[in-house]
Amino acid sequence: MVRRLRSHGIPIDAAAGMRRNAATGTTIDDLNTMAACDAIGTHKPNLLAIHLVNTDEAQHTLGPVHPVA
Repeated sequence: MVRRLRSHGIPIDAAAGMRRNAATGTTIDDLNTMAACDAIGTHKPNLLAIHLVNTDEAQHTLGPVHPVA
């Protein structure tokens, strides 16, 4: 799968330990979302679960009803 994501232009190797790439503004959530979109387009799954780290962290820090979360 990693090879396929690379071949589709998704820089999945950048994900290890990543919070935000200062040069591009890319976050781990961006990479996860790109990978999920690729999986949907390629495999047409009936169900796909994705954990968006930044959203989860914001809700834990600020609360689920905060405008930013």
